[in-house]
Amino acid sequence: MDKKIKVFRTLFMICGSVGIYIVGYLLTLSLLSWIPGVREWHSMYLNAIGMAVAALAVICTIKSAEIDLKMKYKPVLQLLIVAVMAYSASALFNILLGMIPWNELFAKPVAPAESTFFGIPWWARILCYEIVAPISEELVFRQVIYKRLRGISPLWVAVIISALMFGLYHGNLVQGIYAFIMGCLLALVYEWTGSFVAPVLFHMIANHLSDIAYEFEKVSNAVYSPVGGIVSAIVLIVSVGFMIKIRTNVLKTIVSEAKV
Repeated sequence: MDKKIKVFRTLFMICGSVGIYIVGYLLTLSLLSWIPGVREWHSMYLNAIGMAVAALAVICTIKSAEIDLKMKYKPVLQLLIVAVMAYSASALFNILLGMIPWNELFAKPVAPAESTFFGIPWWARILCYEIVAPISEELVFRQVIYKRLRGISPLWVAVIISALMFGLYHGNLVQGIYAFIMGCLLALVYEWTGSFVAPVLFHMIANHLSDIAYEFEKVSNAVYSPVGGIVSAIVLIVSVGFMIKIRTNVLKTIVSEAKV
C-alpha cells in the first residue's frame, strides 16, 4: 500500500473511532437526561454510563487483530512491574503538581472540586473511576489513537500526540498536565509490554491510589509526603529500568529466533 494512502487511511480510521466515541457518549447523556430522576444523579454515574456505552461502540470499530492481550515474556513479572510503576508514578506526579500554587497563580480554581470525583460511595467510585473509566479511556487513547499512530509514525510522535490528546480530554490545566505525563507512560507501557492489558492495569491502579488516598487520610499523609515522593521517584526509575531491560531481552530473543 502506498505510504500516503496508508497514512490517510489510518488517520481516517482514528477520526472515525474517536468520533463514534464522542457521539456515543453525548447521545447516551442526552438520552439519560430525558429519564425522570436520572438527570439528578451524580455526574460520575452519568459519565460512567456514557463512557461504557461509547466504549462498546468503539470496540465495534476495532479489528480483533489490532488488540494484543497476551504478553510473550514473563507476563506475571511484567504486570507486577506495571503495578509498581503505576503506584509510584501516580504518587510522584501528584506530589509535584500539588506543590504548585495553581489557584494563586491564576487567581481562580483551575481544577474541578473534589466532589466531582469523590462525591459518591467508595464502591461506586471503584466501579466508575477505577474500572469503567480506565477501560474506556485506554480503548480510545492507547488502542485507537496510539496504536494506530504507531503504525504510521515514529514512537515519540505516537506517544506525544496520544498523550497530548489525553491531556486535552481532561478539560482543565492541572489534570491536563497530569494526564499528559501519565499518557506518555501509558503509551510506553503498551509499547514495552506489547499488551493492551498493561496500560489498562496501569490506569486502574493509578486511579485506585488517588481514590484510597482520598478515602483514608493516613494513606494520603504517607504517600503524598516528602519521603513518599523520594521513594516514589526511586521506585519509578527502577521499575522503568526493569521494564526496558525486559523489553530489550524480548527483542534480542526475537532477533535470535529470526536468524535460526
